[in-house]
Amino acid sequence: MNHLFSPLAISMLCIGVFLIVGSIGAQRQIDEEKREGKK
Repeated sequence: MNHLFSPLAISMLCIGVFLIVGSIGAQRQIDEEKREGKK
């Protein structure tokens, strides 16, 4: 069970990190666009 669970946990963790980084990157891009729009 441990041998089967380990790759699944790693893949889930990678997907979670990818989503978090992607959402932070999108938020920064939106903030930059808002700043350019105000200027």
